[in-house]
Amino acid sequence: MTPTDSSTATCWACGAPGARAGSRFAPARLHECAACGLAFAAGTTEADVAGLYDDAYFAGYAGAGYEDDAQRAHEAALRAAWVRGFRAPPGRLLELGSAAGHFLAAAEADGWEPTGVEPSATEARRARERLGVDVRTGRLADHALVPGFAVTCAWH
Repeated sequence: MTPTDSSTATCWACGAPGARAGSRFAPARLHECAACGLAFAAGTTEADVAGLYDDAYFAGYAGAGYEDDAQRAHEAALRAAWVRGFRAPPGRLLELGSAAGHFLAAAEADGWEPTGVEPSATEARRARERLGVDVRTGRLADHALVPGFAVTCAWH
């Protein structure tokens, strides 16, 4: 199955059947789950995803690299404000794909107890060393996290 076809897929997040290809996120060809709202690239394998977020990805991010801390902090503040519109702290917050930890730092400043998971060892280390946030290296399945997060998010 390809993300461009009109078939349905099983949701990556909640497991509900029947996620349909749509145009809401065009030009990205994503399926959207009617049960939980997750938009995802059906047909993408775990190996496909693992190969995306290497050092080259972050070095070429937005044409200028990922080291623009001011821009990343600005984006993080916008995201933290957006999350507040749905749920206010305190509580535990989980971010999947934490990169260098800017959103986790903004969430912590808001009063959340944040934890992140990031596949890039370089970026996860950068988050811990530069921002002092809890970012675990690897995939979610690699970590035995205690259930009970009030908020779980993944931005891209």
